[in-house]
Amino acid sequence: MSHLNGVKTKLANLSRLKETLSSLSINWHKNDLVRVFEGQAPKAEIVIKQSKYDIGFRSINNNYEFVSDLMFWEQPCSIEKFLNQIQQRYAYEGVVVSQEGIGYTHYNSIRTKSEQVGSISFESTRYI
Repeated sequence: MSHLNGVKTKLANLSRLKETLSSLSINWHKNDLVRVFEGQAPKAEIVIKQSKYDIGFRSINNNYEFVSDLMFWEQPCSIEKFLNQIQQRYAYEGVVVSQEGIGYTHYNSIRTKSEQVGSISFESTRYI
């Protein structure tokens, strides 16, 4: 019996989600099947391979739902921490893109530092 779980997210931009996963050094594949225990493997736009059963993000109602057989979780952190890291970095990437759109230069003016575990702060400047 499959234990496929779906978790709704607010992740709506596929290219930003791909950039986010890559920036977190998470290897992913596009448009693949999510291998699950004794069940029909759903197709997902992004699949993160594990040794037996995978993690995926599939499009549902203009957002990307996280799908996985949670009984076979193989990541080095908890599911909650994994999703929090992705959502936090996704939000950060969104801020960077919107700042670049109004004249900030990402690689020259945004300094990122971790002040405490689980947080990101950055400072931006723009020359006029």
